[in-house]
Amino acid sequence: MKEARTKFKLNNKKMDKMTQESTVKILIVDDTEDGSAIQHYLQFASFNTDWVRNCQEMENYLRKYQVDLIILDVHLPDGNGLSLVEKLRAYHQKPIILISAVFVEEIDRVVGLELGADDYLIKPLSFLELKARINAIFRRYQKQVNIQIQAEIQETFHFGDYVFNVSQYRLHYQNNEISLTNTEYKLLTAFVTHANQTLNREWLTNYCKISLEDHKTARAIDVNISRLRRKIQLSDKIPPCIRSVRKQGYRFIPTP
Repeated sequence: MKEARTKFKLNNKKMDKMTQESTVKILIVDDTEDGSAIQHYLQFASFNTDWVRNCQEMENYLRKYQVDLIILDVHLPDGNGLSLVEKLRAYHQKPIILISAVFVEEIDRVVGLELGADDYLIKPLSFLELKARINAIFRRYQKQVNIQIQAEIQETFHFGDYVFNVSQYRLHYQNNEISLTNTEYKLLTAFVTHANQTLNREWLTNYCKISLEDHKTARAIDVNISRLRRKIQLSDKIPPCIRSVRKQGYRFIPTP
């Protein structure tokens, strides 16, 4: 791994240019110098990466920033990667690749995948294989998103006296059209297609990524939801359709 790290340091000028152009963000969690080698290679391969060394640093990082994929070492000084996968999946839906420097029994790899990891690799890593697996994961996730969107755009949703036509980008109340911003449209689509489910801020930000590229904080979600909530309030006498769930997020209740 050290040899690979040295090799890619020689390409710093090209690497820095490619990193600036990259829009994909990968977080590497590894307490060894392998993390540095992985970071240098992925930057050279045009991925935007950050590297942290333990569980606490990872948790602090994820509170501040969004990532598109996590490369997570199973053996960390302050925690176990398998336990972290399960914890992450409670609020983070982006891909996770587990890595390990020691031989792992088949059952351990199966457990990691069952807990929610998308792949499991053993060190020393082949950087070309790592890049190929990352690209394959992104293709798979994008296909799932496209399938979900195609299913959603064919639907018309009714709640109270409101009619929301997803494919036509239109919301009507008693035959009167209500204007929605692009962000409000994406949020309402997320809510009506996941009715009665609690959606956290990060999930909503990821779902509305196209509309929310210019927003830097999770609080921007709260502002947009507040505006949307006022537009679809059924009555001052009953609870709003979009309800806050303490410390969890929001839930859309189509009927009072």
